[in-house]
Amino acid sequence: MANNPSSVAYLGPEGSYSHQAAQSFYPTPSPPLLPLPSISAVFSAIQSRSAPLGVVPLENSTNGPVVTTLDILTDALRAPHGARFRNVRAVGLGVLQIRMCLLGLPGAKRKNPQGEDEYAIERILTHPQAWTQCSRLLARLKSQVPGLVQVDAASTSEAARMAAEDGSGGTAAIASREAGRAAGLEVLEADVHDRDDNGTRFLLLRYCEEEELAAMEGKGGAGVPQLGLTTGGQHKTMIAFTVAHDRPGALADALAVFKTRGLDLTSINARPSGEVPWHYVFLVEFFGRRGETGVEEALEDLREAAEKWVWLGSWSCPKEMWPVEER
Repeated sequence: MANNPSSVAYLGPEGSYSHQAAQSFYPTPSPPLLPLPSISAVFSAIQSRSAPLGVVPLENSTNGPVVTTLDILTDALRAPHGARFRNVRAVGLGVLQIRMCLLGLPGAKRKNPQGEDEYAIERILTHPQAWTQCSRLLARLKSQVPGLVQVDAASTSEAARMAAEDGSGGTAAIASREAGRAAGLEVLEADVHDRDDNGTRFLLLRYCEEEELAAMEGKGGAGVPQLGLTTGGQHKTMIAFTVAHDRPGALADALAVFKTRGLDLTSINARPSGEVPWHYVFLVEFFGRRGETGVEEALEDLREAAEKWVWLGSWSCPKEMWPVEER
């Protein structure tokens, strides 16, 4: 991606998959990268203009969406009042190959009298998204280590850092090889994920000026800023909307506008609106971008079918998955 920014915020610490995704968005020369302790902190840094851009995980191919990211994205529906991250939108997307390792301090793995590997650990840490990506490893460890305790961490690299802080060696972590190297841990087992095609989609976020948002959420495509999208290839757009929950067929009517206008709807997620119980926000992705006739017509139809909607971002579709680079 061209035009390197002054800095890029990401979910840290160093060695996290978000860190690797940020490096992949801007490989050479890499701008200063700003590790932050949470996904919310990345959004806050962009909204406050402490960082012009940020990278957050969106969805894993094995475990599904990162609900924290989805929930923060829906915050834009509360504008103009009550939205904490009113000006943060997605302008890029990349897919990173995810290779998990079991990490620990020296001595955490040893040979039993039969010459088989066994682990002298009492607890294991990782990010909540990673547990189901490594379900076979976890089942095996629990059979070998009765009473093994699972502990959630803010990120996989934070899990590695916490494991390294336990000088007893009784704590292991599931994270990347790079996170282990940064924390001073050994690779006890490599490639412990269940699927070889395991990957995570990451969003590149940036601050959008009010006039840009007005253009993207207004009527008509004339003068719509493309926010760095490439001119060739396919593009995707994400929006969020709500419907009247007491009107039969309201959701079906809202989704029908995409089919009617010939748009390929590729993803839909529902999250609690936070307004009243059992009321939902729907986040959808589809091929296309503002300014294209079908997209403009569908969004105009959506004004009638939905209670409200908001544009969350558009990006050029990546051609391939970023491989993990062994450093």
